[in-house]
Amino acid sequence: MFEVKYLTDVTGKRTDVVLPCEEYDELLEEIEDLKAIVERKDDDLIEHSEVYRLVNSDE
Repeated sequence: MFEVKYLTDVTGKRTDVVLPCEEYDELLEEIEDLKAIVERKDDDLIEHSEVYRLVNSDE
């Protein structure tokens, strides 16, 4: 899990989150992956057999 630290204001309300850089980078990468999935959700799909045929054809 993440090593999360919270910064609070004088009333104790959480105002900020502190993460180690490595964990922050991992979160950014996950967000980018999820954005790509959402952007491509309506793309046409190609059957595995068709991809295999295209990759292995001598054309």
